Parts: sequence; C-alpha cells; structure tokens
Amino acid sequence: MNRILLAVALAAAIFASVWVFRGGKEEAQALPSKSSLSGMAQAPRNPSPDVVLAIKPGTRVATKAAPEVSKLSPLMKEFTTGPAKPLHDRISQKASRTPEENYVLARILVACTEIPGQYRDPRKTNIDEERKSFAASVSEKDPNRAQRIAAFEKITERTCAGFEGMKTDPQRVKDLMAEAAAGGDPKARARAIAEQVRPGGAINGNNMPTLTDQQLDTLRDVARSGDPYAVMIVGSLLSSTWGDLLIRAGPDERPIDQRAFYDAWALAACNSGYDCGPTNNTLLNGCVQNGNCGAQSLEEYLYFYGNSPQQSQLINEYRSQLIRAMQGGDWSYFAFVRAHPPGGSVFIFGAPGP
Repeated sequence: MNRILLAVALAAAIFASVWVFRGGKEEAQALPSKSSLSGMAQAPRNPSPDVVLAIKPGTRVATKAAPEVSKLSPLMKEFTTGPAKPLHDRISQKASRTPEENYVLARILVACTEIPGQYRDPRKTNIDEERKSFAASVSEKDPNRAQRIAAFEKITERTCAGFEGMKTDPQRVKDLMAEAAAGGDPKARARAIAEQVRPGGAINGNNMPTLTDQQLDTLRDVARSGDPYAVMIVGSLLSSTWGDLLIRAGPDERPIDQRAFYDAWALAACNSGYDCGPTNNTLLNGCVQNGNCGAQSLEEYLYFYGNSPQQSQLINEYRSQLIRAMQGGDWSYFAFVRAHPPGGSVFIFGAPGP
C-alpha cells in the first residue's frame, strides 16, 4: 500500500515548489554513540579520504539505537501491505468506525479514487505499458538491470485494482479525516496541522509557513504516540523551514541540518515499526531512478547513498535523541527558538504516505 500513496507524498512536496531533499549514506566507518553531545560528531580530526572511498553497502557496523518497539497497528499493517479494495469494502460498510478506520478509509479514497483537483500518478493509466517502457530504458549492460526492473514492478503493483472509475467528493475525505483527528488518531492529528499551516500561494522567503506553540506541542505529543506513520508526518513538518521557528541541537545549540534531521525522523519511525526493509519506497525508488540497489535497509541506504559521512553522524545522533524524546518526553536536546530563518534555500518536506 506504500506504493499506492507514493504519488500523494510526491504531490505534497511539489505544492511548495521548492527543493525537497531526501537521501542517505551508509553507517560507515565509526558512527558516534550518544556520548558526543557537545560536538555531535567525534570522528577523527583528519580522516583519510581513502576511508570514505572504501565504504561499500552491505557491510554493517552496529549503531546504538534503542531496542525496536513496534507501534504499527494490525489495521495499518494490512493497509500498507495488501490490496486496498477488500479493506475499503469492509470498513466503509461499518455503521461505526474507530478513528484509525476513518483515517485509513480517507487515505484509501485519496490513493485509489478520482478526486477533483487531486494529482493522479500517470503510471497508473497503463501499468503494463509503463513497465515495458521502463525495461526498455535500462541498458542491457547495467549490472543492476534485473533489480531495477523488479523494483519498478514493485512500485507499480496494482494495489488499487477494483476502484476503476470510482469518484470521491473531496468533502468526504475531509470529513473522515476530521473525525479521525477528533477521535485522537495521531496520524490524522498530524495531517490536520499540515493542512492548517499550509500558506496560500508559492512558498518563498516572503511567504513561509508558521507554527503556533499549540501546534508545536501537538506535534511533539503526536510523536510520543510512537505511531510510525504519525512519526513520519511529524518529522516531515519539523524538518521543514518555518517562517517563525528555528530548531537547534545539542548543548551548543547548533542549527539542525534539515536533510539529516528528516532522515533521522525516518529511522526513528523504523524503531516503531515503519517498513524500513528492502520494500521501503526510498530504497525502491533509489534503485529504479539511480541504480542504487545495494542497500538492504533504509538505514543502510541513508548512510551510504545520499549523505556525507558527517551528515550520517548527525543522523545517528539526531535519531538517538528523537527516540529518547519519543519514549520519555525529554526534548531538552532540541531547542525550539522563535526566530526568522536566515536567508537561503527553503526546505519543505511533503507529508509522506500513507
């Protein structure tokens, strides 16, 4: 089901018409433990470039992450791994639904039905033809050809079969999501804030989203739920650029690296049951688009393929502190400061699916 909501996540990022950065690097040489709070990275002062050049995916170095405690509900597991139609039919016909059932029903309608003004993935119009076209675009000499084709087929699985021609009123989705949020579903609560803070028009230095103290408190409370998909939504929001909020990290209050912070939230979600194995969308898309097919987990992909060694160290440090905050409510490592961001690039991370 992750695949059917990939287009939704991309569309959410596109609305801001700004750069969205994802990426990662392998947990390479010697990732720091939580001991280095003051500098956030105690790597060798003059590491040889040869160390970096010798890194390969698939060689794990243990990191000191907290023990995994899955908070993924059976309903969300079904939603994210199986076909959508049977689940839709079952919960849509119920006279009374739980908040999470309302959330799941709303997300199925967004992913699988036609909604006026809703972006639709063009690959869904003729999947067989798209798969043939992609296979033809991959060189026969590409050593990752078979893996890339298999990844593309996984991304384009027909998880929305049975919804052909079905239309949904946008208000229906809003009502379901509002009911879910009112009932306390953490994913719906986080998405409600994502909708509230979205400014009209293009986002730029003169038109940026803002976050109230109450909304910030709600996001931190939602993160404490441990719901992995709620954690991902909160991470996408707090890693973005705000017009009235800066986040600093550590005793020396260094500005966060937003890209590393986003990836750290993703790994914190892994700790709560988020799909971070070979079928993770980041891994699949990295393989499809760039031939980066060597990683077997999101952690490995992020540390090896898209981040520098220094950023990978930051990710590991951020992750340990985020898990600490999520599990114990101690956010003291992060300072939330009311200030306008310095000039430069604006980062907006779209709320991911499901």
